[in-house]
Formats: sequence, C-alpha cells, structure tokens
Amino acid sequence: MLTLDGSRGGGQILRTALSLPLVTGKPFRMTDIRGKRPKPGLKRQHLTCVQAALEIGDGSADGVELNSRELVFHPGSLHADAHHHHHLVKKKILSFIETLARQLRSYNLSASCGHSFASCERG
Repeated sequence: MLTLDGSRGGGQILRTALSLPLVTGKPFRMTDIRGKRPKPGLKRQHLTCVQAALEIGDGSADGVELNSRELVFHPGSLHADAHHHHHLVKKKILSFIETLARQLRSYNLSASCGHSFASCERG
C-alpha cells in the first residue's frame, strides 16, 4: 500500500490522492494530514471530497471523521454514473472532480464508462 505524508500539503494533495486510486485500483494511506497547518486534520470540505470518492468508486475508508490526521482509502469499482457528482459538490472541492476528469481522460476511461467528464464547470 502506498503511504503518503500529508504534513506538507493541504486539500489538493488529498484530492489528487483520492483520484488516483479510482483509476489505478490501488489503495493508499495518508498520514499526518495537513499536519503543518494551524488546524491540522480533515475538515468538512475534505470529508465531503472523501465521501464523493467513496461513492464514485464504491470504496471503503478508515479515518473519515472531522480532524482525523490519518486516512486509509480502498477503492472499489468506478461507477459509470460518477459524473453526476459535479452537480453536488461545492466550489472548493470541484478541483477534485477536475483532477479525476484529467486522470480519466489520460487513461481513456471516460469512453469505456460511456460518459464525458469534460463537462465539469465551476459554479
């Protein structure tokens, strides 16, 4: 299992870390999440992002709670209807969907899912 040090990053490292297992199928562990921030750990916007990834990828995770400083994410299988989440997420976590879309396009998975992920818009 890939282990990531989350101490130096913020939400972007978490969003990127969540998108990659959805494409590769490989789990990860992130330790010391936002460890160098004044208020370390997962905040509400991060939890929303984790929940979206869990639903999109039918996965499981440990440490999905407010202020958690460690997360273990196990992806399942990618749902073909995952694109509907861009309507449900808030502006701050939309970059998660954009990151996922870039990954899906680079692996050409959008064609196999039958949906286009390029329609994500900032709102």
